[in-house]
Amino acid sequence: MTVLEQLLIIALSLLAILAAALYVQGKALRRLLDQAHADRVAYAEERRQRTEQETAWITGQAARLKQMTNDLRHIRETHTP
Repeated sequence: MTVLEQLLIIALSLLAILAAALYVQGKALRRLLDQAHADRVAYAEERRQRTEQETAWITGQAARLKQMTNDLRHIRETHTP
């Protein structure tokens, strides 16, 4: 086997190793991207639920304030000479 053939075999071996390493890294990157996406989806859902709860609280407070206003109006109308 000539030196050129040996160098060619070494170069092809290195190329195969590099291709395998890139494949493994590609899979790892895909897993990271998938996890990042799942994290974003989970955060968005958490934020949606929190916003829904805050909206319900504000709506409840507004209803309470309206009822208190109506009660005060009724008191004023019935107890003012």
